[in-house]
Amino acid sequence: MIELRDYQKKAVRELKQKMIDMLNDSEDRQKLIFKAPTGAGKTVMVSTLLDELTRDLPMNGQCRYSRVAWVWIAPNKLHQQSYRSMRNFFSERRSLRPVMFDECNHVDGLHPGDVLFLNWESINKDNAVMIRDNEQNRTLYELIRKTKIEQHLPVVVIIDEEHMFWSKTADKSAAVLERINPAVELRISATPKTLHPDEKVKVYRQDVIAAEMIKKEVVLNPDIELDFSEERTLNE
Repeated sequence: MIELRDYQKKAVRELKQKMIDMLNDSEDRQKLIFKAPTGAGKTVMVSTLLDELTRDLPMNGQCRYSRVAWVWIAPNKLHQQSYRSMRNFFSERRSLRPVMFDECNHVDGLHPGDVLFLNWESINKDNAVMIRDNEQNRTLYELIRKTKIEQHLPVVVIIDEEHMFWSKTADKSAAVLERINPAVELRISATPKTLHPDEKVKVYRQDVIAAEMIKKEVVLNPDIELDFSEERTLNE
């Protein structure tokens, strides 16, 4: 069991309350920014958030939804890393079920607590297999439709490394999100670029340093005498 640092617990509390408030709102595609420096443990905090919401919503009278389905999208192969991390995180708790596209139930849609991991490259291209019509009707959009209609579940999309969303394929990625039409978009980054989000939670770098999760500075060779009276590059 991972013991969260104080700043991580605080961030999870804030994210959780904002997520409940947004799920209670009838408006779709609300954007919640989660800004945290590299090394702060963003995946652990978001995994804890999903775990607590999945456990608490059925007994929580604050939210109109008691169950949620999650879609986690990351650039390149980062979705695989997050998928493995979450599988390890939930190996004992089993409150959530991290899945890849081929592991989903394409008859009924995503089930409560399912976390579908995708990477942008597999869904934001015109010929992408996951969004292209096929005889089996096994597409991402059909899976999301069944999740909403058959399972009566709201879908929350988690956009990992949100700053990389704004690439040359940003228009196509935005079109995918529009088709998915999630209730909430949780956008995670150390340097988010989304303008005018509906809500925002920030982890401050000094709190992460104080918790010794990252170092303020590192001296690579203390025997070398350095003159810091002038600005120097990292190579120097």
